[in-house]
Amino acid sequence: MEEEKEIKEEKIKKSTIKKIIKIVIFILLIGIISAVIFFYRENRDVQKFIDENILRKVVQEDQNPSIQYTSDLNTNIYTFGRYVGILSNNVLTVYNQYAKQEFTLNISVTTPIFYSSGKYLAIAEKNGNKIYLVADKNIVWQGDTEGKIEKIIVNRNGYVAVALTQASYKTIIVAYNQKGKELCKTFLSSTYAADIDISGDNKNLAIAETNLSGVQIKSTIRIVALDIVQENSDNAVIYKDDIGIDSLVTNIHYDNQNRLICMLSDRILKIEKGVKEEIVRYEDNVLFADISLKSHVIQVKQEDAQIAVKTISIQNGNSREYIIKEIPKEVYTKGNSIIIHAGNEIYFIDETGFLNQKYIGKQEIKSIVVSDYIAAIIYRNKIEIINI
Repeated sequence: MEEEKEIKEEKIKKSTIKKIIKIVIFILLIGIISAVIFFYRENRDVQKFIDENILRKVVQEDQNPSIQYTSDLNTNIYTFGRYVGILSNNVLTVYNQYAKQEFTLNISVTTPIFYSSGKYLAIAEKNGNKIYLVADKNIVWQGDTEGKIEKIIVNRNGYVAVALTQASYKTIIVAYNQKGKELCKTFLSSTYAADIDISGDNKNLAIAETNLSGVQIKSTIRIVALDIVQENSDNAVIYKDDIGIDSLVTNIHYDNQNRLICMLSDRILKIEKGVKEEIVRYEDNVLFADISLKSHVIQVKQEDAQIAVKTISIQNGNSREYIIKEIPKEVYTKGNSIIIHAGNEIYFIDETGFLNQKYIGKQEIKSIVVSDYIAAIIYRNKIEIINI
């Protein structure tokens, strides 16, 4: 009996030791993982090493699906959804993300301007009258305007707005639903429309106006309720305010929470439920700023011999910087991606400030076009497609 008791106690002791060892190993692993995450987030050298050598975030030219094309002055390249479209000689040839041709559409424009959001691509004739809305391999609708088109935008649900010029007015803004039905016209007799946007819930049309006629430059934001305007146009303007004296409004954008973000020449504001609030004022060394992301704004600034890409949360103002050494040639933003074009290298940075991937070309990259899902890297005679 004593011997059996000792054997049982020995087994319990060994089992307890094994449990303790497992717990210690688990705690050590948690500690190591936490330390790696901490240093990855806070130490730029560690982050760079992990990104390039462990997570393999570097993508090389010729490792991606590619489209061969002939470049000329009449060739225009667009991205929308997971498609790349090449418009040439009034024919839009569309390829999927694997560079396989999917369909063609007849688009009769000479000098096209475009805007994409989600699965929709809006194309218009610059200083002309034609509008096309493309989605799901079809022309959803097409139409003609009564004025010359200066700008076109489309939201993720296919609602379109255009800014027109006409002899009697400096600008006319026309909004359409996803089927091409005209929702409203807004006439600006003394101001120019610097930018326009439609909220993601289709409820509001925002217009950034600039008045250059007085001694002082004045910028105004007007918000028109699209669900009210057709029944009661007199009460459809639900917000109108001068947001800058001697400060130009350059861009506006509805974020993913339907807050209106306004970029001025010296600062960035947000308008939420009729309340105006400053998000950030530019620092002296800012090279570039943008407001087109889902939930952040960015500043690209020079710090000594390096470039800091600073992302700032619209919700709480929290910020983070991603550092690169190259001077950006161009900066693009779309969805939750920041794209830094630096010669033959491209950085794809998440809006929270972390690298998604780095693309390295063997030759000079001509330009880039991006949708919410893909980027088209444009060379002289080919287009490479990568997911973002």
